[in-house]
Amino acid sequence: MRRRGLTLIELLSVLTIVAVLAALLYPVFKSVRMRALDAGTECVLDTSVLLSGLIPARRR
Repeated sequence: MRRRGLTLIELLSVLTIVAVLAALLYPVFKSVRMRALDAGTECVLDTSVLLSGLIPARRR
């Protein structure tokens, strides 16, 4: 049985499909990442407000 590898056309076709999918999905992942970073910032701010209310301020 002769084992046959990928031809150049098949390899280029696969690489083209992967590149097109990456180009289509890049903006989606970028927006998801930005929303996650914004949500993380809001979470840290909410936590600091919560902790400032729980921990009594030192009196001078």
